[in-house]
Amino acid sequence: MGCSQSKKAKSDVAPPKPAGGGPAPSSTPQAGGSPSSKQSSRSSPSKTSSRRGSSGKKNKSDSRPEALYHHLLGGLSPAPSGGPPPGTTFRAATAGFWAEANRLASSRPSLASYVDPTTSGTPLHVACSLGSSHAASAELSGAATACVATILAACPGHASARDRHGHVPLEGVLAAILRERDGTAGAGGSYRFRTDAARMLLERDPGAFALDGDAVYGIATALPDDFAEPTGPTVEFVRLLVSLGGVSARTLARGGGDGDVDGDDTLALLYRRFVRQFDQSERFFAGDNSRPEVTEHRSRFKNAAVNTFHVIEALLTPAGGDAADDDEDDGGRFLVRNAVRADSCPPDLLRYIVETNLGGVADADSRGNLPLHYAAGYDRVAAGVPRLPGGPGASGLPESYSKYVIDELLYAYPDGASVENGDGTLPVVLAIESGKKWFGGGIRSLHEAYPDGMARANLEEGHPLASAVSFESQQAADDDDDDTLVAALDGPSDGGEEGTVATGVDG
Repeated sequence: MGCSQSKKAKSDVAPPKPAGGGPAPSSTPQAGGSPSSKQSSRSSPSKTSSRRGSSGKKNKSDSRPEALYHHLLGGLSPAPSGGPPPGTTFRAATAGFWAEANRLASSRPSLASYVDPTTSGTPLHVACSLGSSHAASAELSGAATACVATILAACPGHASARDRHGHVPLEGVLAAILRERDGTAGAGGSYRFRTDAARMLLERDPGAFALDGDAVYGIATALPDDFAEPTGPTVEFVRLLVSLGGVSARTLARGGGDGDVDGDDTLALLYRRFVRQFDQSERFFAGDNSRPEVTEHRSRFKNAAVNTFHVIEALLTPAGGDAADDDEDDGGRFLVRNAVRADSCPPDLLRYIVETNLGGVADADSRGNLPLHYAAGYDRVAAGVPRLPGGPGASGLPESYSKYVIDELLYAYPDGASVENGDGTLPVVLAIESGKKWFGGGIRSLHEAYPDGMARANLEEGHPLASAVSFESQQAADDDDDDTLVAALDGPSDGGEEGTVATGVDG
């Protein structure tokens, strides 16, 4: 509401002027005149009676159940001229508005439990939506966050409350993000509020809203170029969604889990953004490239690229129950393994991760698994739910994607094919047990890298793979015979000295 809601605090300390101090518009509940005109129309209670309780006439407007709710709705009213900073449009973009809302919620906690009879909305719904939309500075972010915290403390159950459209307060935070798809920078304050508000809501009820692939994709499309350093607010927001919201690469499938609805996915989108930002960080301009404006441009986009890649790393982090025992943040040691376990990492992104983290390809986790073991199917075998032969992965990617991942890892670390995990299992055995195919699934690639591994698979007689191995072995023998015949027909090599060395080595 308007100024009349600040009357109670006059007996203690003068509250900040709500919304610039002007009266509420006529569309809001009756706010009356100024505080002085209201006091002159009533008998002024003594200081003793004003302390007697919260039901005195002085606090009558504050005590109405809808007082806090209607005050927050007034945040979408035009801000009075002269009060807010230049360019501000709404009352919710002023610190005084949030200070007054916080005062109402703290002085009368029962106001936080109000539910609108028409919309089923609550003060928490409105505060979360307004804060996410209008708290665009550090000052406003702090004031709005404090208000939401007060409301939640007074009525924690409303973190799960649904309005008539079935929306919970967290959706109000996210909806404001989806309205910012222009990608403009300077949203640091907003993302500070969004992160703090979402954390409070998810801590109260992590399951109130399921962040599916479509929701996360929408958020990713709206993320701005984050130029902050060392870690931008958008990174902290996405990390929160991963740690408390259950978001991970395995939950990013769009279209209800039936695959991407338009041929795009979240990780591919973010990788394209990373490439664009990285290119800008190395861009050459006409003239002197040591000019301050050029170096600043490059520095800003370098920060943006780093932040985008941190977002990718966060989304590749396995969900809590899937993480290995030693999955602490240690500078990206397990980034390759996480990308492989995602089962949905775009090929270009996977190759970039492998090529820039070669040490991680040969790094085993606490279970003794290399990334190659996971690519071969460790997760499915351990869970007892192997993929059907020829079937798509969890992300809807074709079986050939498995071969692509295995080939990339073998190219970077061929000896990985001969490494046993903590259970004494080779990658090729896991590939067979998970139902992969000989060609498309990558088993042939593993066999070629370490032929002795197939003997550990204990294939039954008549198994299709046994025939494939037999054929491959026969083909290799024929190739060796052909090489021997060619060598005999060609005669001795011209490099006599080289031949002598070879003979000596062979004994």
